[in-house]
Amino acid sequence: MKHCGALLCVAALSCGHLFSQVMWQSKDRSFDGDTLRLVRLGFDRTLNTFHWDGAFLFGVQSDLVKLSTKQTLRSRVIRSDIRSLQDEYVGKTQIAYGWKENWEIRSLAISSVLSDNRSIDLSRLSQHQFLAGLGAQPERELSFEALAGWELNSQENVFEQGPIFALHGEGSKWRFEELHLDAQAVWTQTNLKQRRPYDGGVRVTVRRDFGNQAGDSLVFRFNTQRRDLFINAESRLQNLFQIQQNVFRRALQEFEVGNYLTFMPVESMNASLGASLTGRTIERGVRYKDYDSPTIQLDNRIRDLTLNLRALIVWSGWEDWLSAEVDMAHIEHEERHTVVDDSRVSSAVAESQAASARRLEHISKWTSIATRLWLFPSRSDSFNIQSSVSILRYDTPDTTNTDDRDEFLMAGGISYTHLFSRSFSFFASIDANVSHLVYIHRAQSASNVWNRTIRLSAGSAFRPSAAFFTRNTAEVTATYAVYDFEEALNQVQSFSFRQARWIDSTVVTLSRRIQLDFLGSLRLFQRGALRWKEFTERPENEYEELAVWPQVHYRWGAWEFGVGLRLFQQSRYTFDQSGQRRFEQVIRSLGPTASIRYAAMSGIFVLAEGWREQQSVNSANATAISNLTCQIGVQL
Repeated sequence: MKHCGALLCVAALSCGHLFSQVMWQSKDRSFDGDTLRLVRLGFDRTLNTFHWDGAFLFGVQSDLVKLSTKQTLRSRVIRSDIRSLQDEYVGKTQIAYGWKENWEIRSLAISSVLSDNRSIDLSRLSQHQFLAGLGAQPERELSFEALAGWELNSQENVFEQGPIFALHGEGSKWRFEELHLDAQAVWTQTNLKQRRPYDGGVRVTVRRDFGNQAGDSLVFRFNTQRRDLFINAESRLQNLFQIQQNVFRRALQEFEVGNYLTFMPVESMNASLGASLTGRTIERGVRYKDYDSPTIQLDNRIRDLTLNLRALIVWSGWEDWLSAEVDMAHIEHEERHTVVDDSRVSSAVAESQAASARRLEHISKWTSIATRLWLFPSRSDSFNIQSSVSILRYDTPDTTNTDDRDEFLMAGGISYTHLFSRSFSFFASIDANVSHLVYIHRAQSASNVWNRTIRLSAGSAFRPSAAFFTRNTAEVTATYAVYDFEEALNQVQSFSFRQARWIDSTVVTLSRRIQLDFLGSLRLFQRGALRWKEFTERPENEYEELAVWPQVHYRWGAWEFGVGLRLFQQSRYTFDQSGQRRFEQVIRSLGPTASIRYAAMSGIFVLAEGWREQQSVNSANATAISNLTCQIGVQL
């Protein structure tokens, strides 16, 4: 905690120095009034977990100088037998000075610090990057940036430093006859003593418009990334290589090629077609290996390829009282796992790990179609009808992997709203879904299950005046899970889940200063064993939940004060073999709530919310728990 406090002070002093320099250079000049400037501090306590967070955002701009900074700090403490402490700081500051026309001298400072006393690996990290260079925008559609600097990096008590450079270029809205071209390229690399992390990519978009009713775009994207992290080395590696930490490497290469077409077949219809192919290769491994160890872990490689097809049609017509949408999609994904060949490893070890990697391979195909229909037969009536069907096929090429399965999902629903007047409305809905999960292999066929759910809800909203509003909703839900081989297997049992719920939300404004709020809900739900063919049920558990929260709010200028009382009670029941309901226990939580809010036109805001509750089981063993949330901020 002291470490993060010191970091925050250093960040604040640094930003204060930068701010004073910019203010001196931009004296008597106009500033961009839309720049976000904010200082915020927050605190939250929930049970034995304490959170602190802070943020400082500031930006200023003149004819010659632009500055923006964002500093965030977060800390978490969990009080238990072994206290958990986690601190995190992230800061970024950018300064640009107008050197010549269309040229800028730019500087960038990025810092991140993480400390966690409960984490084994990656528990202490710090990274500080300082870069400076030139940025230019010779044309409106073209800009580029070249920065170089130094990085200080510490991880697991290993300190490294080295040069860093970053390149960025962007061109937009270039025209070559009938083609429009957008391009972006970025590359960042750091050369540390033992690690060489980098991150780069290129994205090119070529678009051609065919009049005002059609357009076609080609997208090409390539990304590459490498991350090197220190991890604790095993004792045998420490003695063999005289090291304390090993280096874990993760390298990524990814590409995407896509074509996207939008057109208007008729005046009231819009359509879009898209197809993309994405490929990715990930290599993971450690630098130091003990080749004489029988438990050596070889480097592994993951290759996946994804084909994504989509068609969307939106239609509206008949004087805007009817509109429809059809969305179709098809995704094919293939993932392959291999180990990297290494001649220093015996063929038996290599084949064993290769076989383990192959067990993770899979090929999946997912197809879906969804329709939506909006009807407005009158000014006071509206319907919304939705339906969808999807099928997933998941195959594993390796015969030892028994996770092959098919999943079918069908869902649909209709909702209706009627406006009796400007102050009173009624709404109702019904929706249902059916899913079927089927495992192909016999070893997992016991998990084959049908799930059926139906939900009915209705409610009303009433606002006779600005001083009164109430919304009431009633809902019933039934879910039935039926296993395919229930009669042949004793370890699976079909079950049903039924629920009824009522919710009331009311707001009454007594005067300009006093407002009453009420939120209440009653929830009844039951779980039981189900025999689907006979459609009979034997109840097993039943719950009754009651939640009530009345509040009184008082406004005085920019201040708002609130007090309330919150009650939550859950009664639990079980059923014996004869079907008789027996009381099990009641859990009750009761206590006052309070809140203070302040929001001034000057940009200062304060929020404090808290509650103290007495928790008891069967009216005994009462436990007092306090919770508090605070936020203080200033918008500069």
